[in-house]
Amino acid sequence: MPAICSDGMGSISGRYLGWLIGIVVGLLLLSAVNTAVSAMIGLAYMLARDGEMPKSFSRLNNHGVPWAPLCIAVTLPFLLTVFTSDLDSLADMYAIGVVGAIAVNLGSCWYNKKLGLVWWERTIMGVTFLVLFAVEVTIARTKPAALFFAVCVVGIGLRCALIR
Repeated sequence: MPAICSDGMGSISGRYLGWLIGIVVGLLLLSAVNTAVSAMIGLAYMLARDGEMPKSFSRLNNHGVPWAPLCIAVTLPFLLTVFTSDLDSLADMYAIGVVGAIAVNLGSCWYNKKLGLVWWERTIMGVTFLVLFAVEVTIARTKPAALFFAVCVVGIGLRCALIR
């Protein structure tokens, strides 16, 4: 049976398609990083304004951006990528963080009786929370480096909250 892309044209178009897909995925990852950094800055700033993080986290620079959260939100991912040896480890850490954040959000909404959700909305949130919680436990069980990362992030966050 002849190979589908045995001619030179198939090989060339495959190479260009590979580059195109790589560029698109790279841009999507940059967008995700931008979103995560912005969210980290905003969260730390709001927690500082509410008195749940050190007050220094609410000091703004000339552009209206909080200095300390900006430095942390840029430095930590940078150090993480510098000291991580392979992309699989980064993907594991990303997975445990994203799944955990969504599970916490869904679980909080499901548990909060003041939200005024109807029974079927609360049921969907509860079931989705349980599924994501099971996924999170599976990731934590099978990816010890990701579990260590998550414990460090939560531990640092709790430590900062206690310092205030």
